[in-house]
Amino acid sequence: VKLPVSNVEIEYRSPAGYDDAVDIFTRVSRVRSRTVTFSYLAVRAATGEALAAGSTRLVCTDAEGIPRRIPPHLISVLEAQLAAEDGWPDGGGLSGSPVGGAVASARPGGGARGAG
Repeated sequence: VKLPVSNVEIEYRSPAGYDDAVDIFTRVSRVRSRTVTFSYLAVRAATGEALAAGSTRLVCTDAEGIPRRIPPHLISVLEAQLAAEDGWPDGGGLSGSPVGGAVASARPGGGARGAG
C-alpha cells in the first residue's frame, strides 16, 4: 500500500519571522474508500494567531501506482483519528473546521515537540 499525494491546498494568512515559535496542527479530516485527507494549521505559538491553513489528499495505490481501496485495518485507524477532536485550535482550515488530530511545534534552534 502506498499513499501518494494527489492534491495540496494552502492558504497563507500571516507571515512568521525566523525567530517565531510556530505550532503545527494536523488532523485527519476525511476518509473515503480510496483517499484520505489531512488538514493542517500553523499558528504563532505565543499568540495562537493563524499563520497558514492547508490540506493534502492522499490516494491509496498498489506498488504499480494503480488506485486501490484503503485496506480495512487502515480505514479503522484513520476513522479513529477522524473522531478525535482534542487539541485543534479555533481558526480552522480552508473550508470549515478540520477534524482528527496531532500537534507538533517547531522551535527556534531546531527543537520540536509533539502531542496528541
